[in-house]
Amino acid sequence: MRDGFRLAHARTVANKPDFLNVGEGFPPVAWLEETRLDHFHQRVVRTGVASLFRYGNRFGYLPLRQHLQQKLAAYEIDAAPQQIVLTHGANQAMNMVVRYFVRASDTVLVDDPGYYALFGKLKLSGANIVGVPRGVDGPDIAALDRRMSESASAAALLHAVGRTQSDATDISAAKAHRILQLTEAHDLIVVENDSLADLKPRSATRICALDQLHRTIYVGSFRNRCRRRCAWAFSPAMRISPT
Repeated sequence: MRDGFRLAHARTVANKPDFLNVGEGFPPVAWLEETRLDHFHQRVVRTGVASLFRYGNRFGYLPLRQHLQQKLAAYEIDAAPQQIVLTHGANQAMNMVVRYFVRASDTVLVDDPGYYALFGKLKLSGANIVGVPRGVDGPDIAALDRRMSESASAAALLHAVGRTQSDATDISAAKAHRILQLTEAHDLIVVENDSLADLKPRSATRICALDQLHRTIYVGSFRNRCRRRCAWAFSPAMRISPT
């Protein structure tokens, strides 16, 4: 009930032109007016009209996945196109991750405060949601260690990189390194939500860059830059079937 009230209030504020909803996660519309997505649409049409009326590759448009490979290389993350899955927004990417990795009664560690929509997906999956307090430089490592030790059935740690929708914080390199040590010791995966990557410096610390997708999954999105629901998930090659 409380989440519904917050969502309704956010929508009301978003419709007021003199308000900037900093909790929404979107840049002002005026910043996006010069984005000419029609140019890219015309380029896709020129590749062949027939392709517009047939099913494409189930991983998504290959040229875009190849572009994302280069984009991630700029973040020092090495990923092949066959490790990339395009989705209809970051929410769908997170939903796919939850459906694949989380079983009923599994414990999932999440940022606190965190993203309410993610909590709804986890509740529907029957997961046991355990919050880990988050400070200005990332999760409380002592609390994270305790939560992992107490949760024998823990499956994943869902972590955000500087998500303005919840708390606008980042993570320090020292904490990112410690998180990887703990997840290795407890055999967990880390899902790193970096939806606002285009609004942040490339030098921002990313757990996936340290881990190179060994036990991490990276979720990114174009939504907050060009307001088009297109996102992607990078996963260890063993997690994505080629057939």
